[in-house]
Amino acid sequence: MSIDKSNGFVAAIGKNGIKVMCGTDMGPVRILLRALAGRAQMEPGWDIVAEVDIVAAAGWIGVMSSELEIRSDLGNLAGSGPGRYRVRVHARGRDDASRRGFVEEPVEEHSLEAWPVDSAAPAVLLTELDDVGVRFAAS
Repeated sequence: MSIDKSNGFVAAIGKNGIKVMCGTDMGPVRILLRALAGRAQMEPGWDIVAEVDIVAAAGWIGVMSSELEIRSDLGNLAGSGPGRYRVRVHARGRDDASRRGFVEEPVEEHSLEAWPVDSAAPAVLLTELDDVGVRFAAS
């Protein structure tokens, strides 16, 4: 399956998955998940922010590593059970991580927030692209 990288940050994979493009080539990335009852205000201090829909048919939205391991220890974003959710993805440090190549300690940080929604909405980039995003969008 090909993944649309045109926004340089996050892409929908079918109806029930998303792919977040990282700047870290090899090494850990810090991730925070928050299941919300409703839409939150955008937090300042993030380099790049986007939103995308996801359907949690089984009532679970989690993180899968680049090695395709499900990270259930990070939690479940589908706090209201099965249904459609809006996921806001934040990142900072992608450009720094990309310049470093391999990192032993996290340089890049992501925050994913999800809340239930009634209807579908298109993916949207809420900030300007960082340098990593420009490269992904061009590929």
